[in-house]
This record gives sequence, C-alpha cells and structure tokens, in this order.
Amino acid sequence: LAGMDEKTAMRQAVDKCKIVICFLSDCYIESANCLREISQAFRTEKLIIPVLLREGAEKPEPSNPKNLQLWRGWTGPGPEDPGWWIHAQRNCSQKDPLCESGTSDLPWSRLAQFTPIDMRPTDPNPSKQLIQQLKAETEAKIVTKILSRFHRPHHIDHTPKPSGESLAPSATPLATSGTPPSSPKMV
Repeated sequence: LAGMDEKTAMRQAVDKCKIVICFLSDCYIESANCLREISQAFRTEKLIIPVLLREGAEKPEPSNPKNLQLWRGWTGPGPEDPGWWIHAQRNCSQKDPLCESGTSDLPWSRLAQFTPIDMRPTDPNPSKQLIQQLKAETEAKIVTKILSRFHRPHHIDHTPKPSGESLAPSATPLATSGTPPSSPKMV
C-alpha cells in the first residue's frame, strides 16, 4: 500500500480482509478515521468483531481536553443488552464519511447482528493482574470468533484417517451421516 494516501489504503485494506475487528470506545465513534473504517466494513458487509474497550489505564492531564477524550472507553451497555449498539448511534455526532452527499448517518444498527466482546472490568478499580487476565480472555475470544468463521463443514474432513496418513485435504466427499465425529480434523 506504499504510495497511497491513508484513506485509500484503509479502504483497500478493509476491502481485502474477511473480518474487521473494531475496538469500540466513545472516542472511536467520534474519530473520522475509525468512522471511515467501520463505514467501509458496513458497505462491504464484512464480519465485524466488536470489542468494547475499557477506559484508559491512566488518566491524562486535564489541561489537554483532547487527551481526556482519548482516555474515554465504551460507556454504553455491554453484550447483555441486545441494543448495546444504540449507544454508538446516539453518541456519534458525525455523518457517514463515505457518503458523497455528507448527509447520511452511519448505519449503526448493522452492529446488532454481532455480539460484542466486553473488555471492561466490572471492578471500578481493577488490579494490573485483572487487566492482564481480561486482555488474555479477550484475545482468546477474538481467536475463537475468527476460527469459528472458518470452521465450516466444507473446511473439515470428517472421514477417519488410518494412523500415519496425512491430514492433507481429501478428494473424497465429506461424510453426511448426520452424526458428527468425535474429533474432526481441520484441513
């Protein structure tokens, strides 16, 4: 993507990917670059993995309002609320940056089809250990969601292999008995 302007590079990167991971915060929904990213993901109907971010670990100096804004995490509801995404719709003051007329709102309701991963601790004063644990759990959940996207029957060979045989893709059709094997092999 060398030699391209930032907006074109971002659009092409979103176009080429299969999954977009959005680390959502109150600041994300006000960032022009972030809004271009999610707007392109909406337009190209990408699978979106929303991750709700906690507030920053350290409060910035209040003398710089921009730093204070960057510190804000997601202050809306979590995945337990089916309308979690409405927080973005209500709090985003900008229009869709990819709309030619500049008059359309972003279609935040498209996020309703995705269950967010909540990275926010329930403890208002989390320990460093709890923050590290949340990060590790979040990473595992993201990986699980990504793998589940590609874990489809046409990607799995359900036929038993004799010991020592390669797990390379087989030209034989997949088993369709309706009974899943005890340990499918990824191919």
